[in-house]
Amino acid sequence: MAAFTYSYVDSFGAKHKATMEGANLGEVEHKLNALNIAVLNVAPASPLLYRSPSVSPEKISNRELIEFCIYLYSLTEAGLSLTLSLREFANETKNGYFKYVIETLQRTVEGGQSLSKGMAQFPKVFSTEFVHLIQAGEQTGTLAQSFKQMRGYIEWMQRVKADIKQATTYPIIVCFVLGVFMLYLFTFVIPKITDMLIEMKIQLPLITRIVMNISNVAVHTWWGWLMLGVMVPVTVRIAVKRSEAFALFLDKLKLQVPLFGNLLTTIIQARFSRNFVILHRAGISIFKNLDLCRGAIGNRLYMRAIEKASQDVRDGKDLSTSLKSSGLFSGLVLRMIAVGESSGGLDSSLEHVAAYYDEEVPRKVKKIFGIIEPLLILTIVSVVGTVALSIFLPILSLSSGIHR
Repeated sequence: MAAFTYSYVDSFGAKHKATMEGANLGEVEHKLNALNIAVLNVAPASPLLYRSPSVSPEKISNRELIEFCIYLYSLTEAGLSLTLSLREFANETKNGYFKYVIETLQRTVEGGQSLSKGMAQFPKVFSTEFVHLIQAGEQTGTLAQSFKQMRGYIEWMQRVKADIKQATTYPIIVCFVLGVFMLYLFTFVIPKITDMLIEMKIQLPLITRIVMNISNVAVHTWWGWLMLGVMVPVTVRIAVKRSEAFALFLDKLKLQVPLFGNLLTTIIQARFSRNFVILHRAGISIFKNLDLCRGAIGNRLYMRAIEKASQDVRDGKDLSTSLKSSGLFSGLVLRMIAVGESSGGLDSSLEHVAAYYDEEVPRKVKKIFGIIEPLLILTIVSVVGTVALSIFLPILSLSSGIHR
């Protein structure tokens, strides 16, 4: 597609220049007419002056989205127009692609369309929850508050991701290093010691023979273990994409993993509670709310339960009753939803649940660390101690034979 530069006048009478891509000049003019802006001229962009955005949407960090929410909340709350607020932020951001996105949003709003409609054009930048929350703010006249709520939600998601990363990174690194160490130990170190013990022609204890057999297997199959370590994650990822049944089985298995399964369950219910509160307070209907929460859960077992609950609510059943029948949600979540349904304060009830889980997730992460760390140390000591014992027992036996 070719690039075209154009100049236009905004609603404040200020003149601007921008760039748009299109198959030809006629297509670009058609797009500009749809924006309902006062275009002064359109011309092909110079190759030396124009560069397509090279930063992919995935490169826009949560921190930049938080800054965007803070900036838009502050300026719109102060009374500045939305188009002026967007222009100011576009001038401030250092991210080339994000600047392009914000400028596109500005042109969309100046053309008479809603901000949420412009955001929907960039699904990799603005999540579905983000778009619907802004849409609700536009419809109820509380756009500034929508940006404030979205900022709080993104910050909460960052804290949850940090807790998950803290809980998984250390064990993964230690297990990887331990695996590499054991492979090296049994493949290169023990065979040399084994050759020396065989040359000494002494009777080997059972533990030494076991270690030697393990080493022999490792020497002949080490490449298979390396390939297995690479192929298993790749195969699982492909299977998840191609088989819904396998993906459902894997998600169910994750919930049953000792220690981590309980943590994952807590995080899922915290995410559901937080999402529901924010969207409910924005004025989004409970049906749309449940659909959005379902997409943000990240576990197919819970997604099916929420999908069924959405249908049950449409049929006139209570949300708490439907969720209880799934057997997945905790008693606390179910009780607070039931209280909220009976009192008409569903968002307030789930706000207490979300606040509780905000404290519960870090607490469980620390608990997991307190259990896993000594287990990993014990595993390392056991492996090294077993290998050392298998080496020193024959040497001690030989030494005692010489003294006799």
